[in-house]
This record gives sequence, C-alpha cells and structure tokens, in this order.
Amino acid sequence: MSILADPIQIIRHMPTVGWVFLALIWTRAWWGMRIHWVSFTNLMVLPLLFIGFGVADIYRRPQADVLGWVFAALLAFPLGFYTAPCPLTVDRRVGKLKLPSSFLPPARYLLIFLVRSELLVSEQVHPEARDTLLLATCIFAGAVVGYYIGWCIALLDHYWRAPPRPATSGYY
Repeated sequence: MSILADPIQIIRHMPTVGWVFLALIWTRAWWGMRIHWVSFTNLMVLPLLFIGFGVADIYRRPQADVLGWVFAALLAFPLGFYTAPCPLTVDRRVGKLKLPSSFLPPARYLLIFLVRSELLVSEQVHPEARDTLLLATCIFAGAVVGYYIGWCIALLDHYWRAPPRPATSGYY
C-alpha cells in the first residue's frame, strides 16, 4: 500500500481555501500564456503566498525537521534566482512589467500546489506514515520558500536594472 493519497482522496479532503488557491493558479495560468503587462505587486501575489505557507509549516514541526527545511531552502535558493522571469520591458513610473508568454510559470505553480496538496492529504489519510510525511512536507515547504525567495530577489534585480520606458508608449 502506498503512503500517498489517491486523486479521489485529495478531492474529498481538500479544504475550501485549497479550491480558491487552485482557482487563483488557473487564472494566473490563463494570463501567463501570452505576452502581457502585469503590475509588480500582482506578479508577487502567488510567490508571496507560497513563501507564507512554507514559513507557516515551520511552526508545527519538531526541531529536527526545521533543519531539513533550512537545508532545502538553501539548496533551492539558487534555482529560484536563476529561473526568475526577465521582463521584456519595465515601466517603473506605474510599476508594470511586460512579461514574455510562457507555460512554465503556471505549470510550476500547479506542480507545487499538487505536490503540497498530495503531501498534506496523505498526512490525514495515512496516520501510520505521519512522521515520514511530516518530514517530506517540511523539506518540500523549505525548498519552495528558498526557491521563491531567490525568485523574488532576482525579479527585483531585473526590475531595478531594466532601462526606463519612454513616457509616450501605451499598454496593450
């Protein structure tokens, strides 16, 4: 018997906030599939939510698991730093970035959401493997936090290093 939950169990045990979060990810996916202008704050919503959920995971863990969380965060930080989006154009006057179209950001958000949901539901469904699943969830949360902290720092760097945009051009 596998310690992972099957898809039906995930659907049955997902809290309402999980469905809202999934809808937010799908909305982002639809907008991310084309070249578009986005405000800097709007772009940071999902990464900051993932960081918040990952940091919140520390508070229900034993001290040994926190070391795994920190180690995973340190390992994932460079990956996030080097995979941050590089805006095509930046307009700092209004805080907007023009991003290239890509299926990778929405796929990354969805994959992280599904793995996290799988681990959290498996903790509920298989209490006999709770210790193993808690450690796996903690390490995964640390990796997500490290990844998105690196991602946010690199995006801030791209944002501030981008050349200024002419004042006469519009958005589409």
